[in-house]
Amino acid sequence: MSNEIVRKDGTDSMLTIGPGPISMEGLAPSQVNELRMLAAKKGIDLAADAAQKQMQLQAAMAEVDGTLNAAKRLVASGARGSITATSQTATGSISIKIKKGLF
Repeated sequence: MSNEIVRKDGTDSMLTIGPGPISMEGLAPSQVNELRMLAAKKGIDLAADAAQKQMQLQAAMAEVDGTLNAAKRLVASGARGSITATSQTATGSISIKIKKGLF
C-alpha cells in the first residue's frame, strides 16, 4: 500500500475541502479505503496518546498526594524541616517546596 494518493483527475489535491464535510469524490475505491485506514490509524494513535497522558497525570497526582501527606506528617510531628519534590506531567512538571519551622 502506498502513502501517496492521487486523484483520478490527476490534480495534486487529495480531498476537496469546502464548506461542509470533506468530499472524497474523484478518489478510486482503493484510495478511499486507504484514506479510511489512515484516518482509523490516526484515531487509534490519538486514543493511545490520550491514554498515556492520562496515566502520566494520574502518576503525577499520586506523587503530589504523597508529598502533601509527608508534609502533613511533618507538621503533625512538630519537627522542623523541608520537603521538596518535582513531579513530571504530560505537559511539564509540578514543583513543591514546603518548609516547617524556623528558617
